Amino acid sequence: MKVLKTGAQERISDKLQKLKSGRAKSYFITHISYPSTIKEANKAKIAEYADSLENTLPDVKILLELFRKHIPNIWDQNKYCASYLLICKAFGEIRPIIAIAREGSNHEVVELARSGVEALDLSFLFLEEDDGVYLKKWLKGEIISNDEARKMYDKIINAERTQNNSTLPLKDVKSDVYWVYSLFTHNSYGALLESVDPFYEEYDFKKYAGYHYTSKNLHLIENLIINILLSLKDAFLKLNDHNGFTETNNLMKKIGYTNMPTKDIEELFTQYKTKTTNKS
Repeated sequence: MKVLKTGAQERISDKLQKLKSGRAKSYFITHISYPSTIKEANKAKIAEYADSLENTLPDVKILLELFRKHIPNIWDQNKYCASYLLICKAFGEIRPIIAIAREGSNHEVVELARSGVEALDLSFLFLEEDDGVYLKKWLKGEIISNDEARKMYDKIINAERTQNNSTLPLKDVKSDVYWVYSLFTHNSYGALLESVDPFYEEYDFKKYAGYHYTSKNLHLIENLIINILLSLKDAFLKLNDHNGFTETNNLMKKIGYTNMPTKDIEELFTQYKTKTTNKS
């Protein structure tokens, strides 16, 4: 069950009603500088956030170099080289994402963030699978569905919880989040409505809506960086590289990453357990 998907039509209807009401346009007519003022405020917020994120990238690059030392040849066809390439791919998208975020290109920010997340999910799948079935297919040029990675996350996280009959619907949660990303990749109506300028009642050529939504989605960029670091920790753990693992952990603490409180985790998963129960 997709919790985030629930109410999608209602959210579209709400956006349409707000546009049709003409409230934004009416306010604009009597407060002509309002859209520009809000846009500049959002630009400043994005710029400050982007500067902070960019300052962490050199440290992440150092960790990638530590990982690279475990790979004799970049053409090696094993899970560690595959993981390295995929994590580097995600890392390589950070600067482009930040650049377009500064331009208020919200739709493109989400699309690129999704691409990075998919790369990291593949890295996890290849590092965790015992038989290397999906890695072998990938090395032959096949495309591996993100659903396979979600199944692996669910399997690994619930490996010990199964005995206590307290499994978490992790696959459902990740599938739900993936669905939200997909709205932008596949040009859904709900996503495109975020590219409508409510002041001019036109496509968002002036980026008033773009900067507004980009400022709300900045967490996607930080989330990608955090997931890159988590992927590196996973790789270092598999390689028995204590130094790399510790250095990655230290950087996560440095940038302020903290584990979600247990209460919040339980609350998050309860929503999905409730939905599943109701469905059955």
